[in-house]
Amino acid sequence: MGKDYYEILGVPRNADEEALKKAYRKQALKWHPDRNPNNKEEATKKFKELAEAYEVLSDKNKRAVYDQFGEEGLKGGASASSSGTQGFPGGTYTFTSTPGFNFTSTGFQPSDANDIFSNFFKNFNFGGGGNDFNFMDMDNDSHRNSGGMPNMGFSSFSNMFGGGMNGMNGMNGMNGMNGMNGMNGMNGMNGMNGMNGMNGMNGMNGMNGMNMNMNMNMNGMGQTEKVVTRKLPCSLSDLYNGTTKKLKITRNRGGVQTPKIISINITPGWKAGTKITYSGEGDELPNGEFQDIVFIIEDKPEPSPMFKREGSDLRINLQIELWEALSGFSKYITHMDGHQVIIEGGKGSDVVCPGQVIRVKGEGMPISKSPGQKGDLLVDIHINFPRRISPQNKKTIANLLK
Repeated sequence: MGKDYYEILGVPRNADEEALKKAYRKQALKWHPDRNPNNKEEATKKFKELAEAYEVLSDKNKRAVYDQFGEEGLKGGASASSSGTQGFPGGTYTFTSTPGFNFTSTGFQPSDANDIFSNFFKNFNFGGGGNDFNFMDMDNDSHRNSGGMPNMGFSSFSNMFGGGMNGMNGMNGMNGMNGMNGMNGMNGMNGMNGMNGMNGMNGMNGMNGMNMNMNMNMNGMGQTEKVVTRKLPCSLSDLYNGTTKKLKITRNRGGVQTPKIISINITPGWKAGTKITYSGEGDELPNGEFQDIVFIIEDKPEPSPMFKREGSDLRINLQIELWEALSGFSKYITHMDGHQVIIEGGKGSDVVCPGQVIRVKGEGMPISKSPGQKGDLLVDIHINFPRRISPQNKKTIANLLK
């Protein structure tokens, strides 16, 4: 009795392409020989069966033949009498399984299991927009995408997911690359310029001109990163008052793109460089765990800002007239939360000098580590001098200031 490919993958007979991918991905990662060093013989057998089942069922022609004639018919070992042509192992036979569909084969021979595994993950999308996440700031509809997983094409599980690239299974003809020590012997790969040429790498179809661009989700060894980072622009007002940012992300979970809204509560007083970690909210990793997402606060540029931050303090410019500098002044400004702050200078016998800084206690930025406390507001005074003064007024002023 032939193999039941559906049972091997654990899918129903009406499974669609996505279900097949999900099932193969899960089972292939589970049974890869590199992950089963203590049970390698059984794992190798299971790994090959999974690859063979996926190769057949993911190809509509092979699947149609298999559904009608089973494994023996697919491999040319059973009679194909429906077409009037006898099938023999390794021989050529032709039959019609459905109206308008003709299949001619020399007998199906399974491909190398490592090659199937390699090609699957080479083309497998580890996230929205090419990799990990699609981000959308729900407050301003800005979109942010990450890059795509590079098509590494390495068939060994350890090569793809963290084994130091030893062995280079499934890469026949790459003698001189054992251990990847300095990539000696890689003729045609000088400088890794897109891997063009690839002399001595026959059999690695699909790698010619491969883009070697590594994005932030892949480390230098081709491993998927456990933590991904994204910048989170915040205005000074956001950081003064506190706010909630809503981001829509799309993660890869079991080969399926799933959206989620993440709410990020911005604490008053946070500053650029502050990190907010969401554990396990990213893509599913090859080992079954999930990536962590780390958002990093950055200052959002604002046109003509009134306030400027200096640590826990805030600084503003204030224009006053010459007479106010001499006789004193009292002015109100509106703070970022809407409350009024009084600025006073030149009281009593004092005068305000050009470049003077007036410090208003407790009107600066909130201090996130000390709730209820704030820095100071620093007011840079700029004096407007009159362009013209009548001769008589000049004499009067001179007499007053003598």
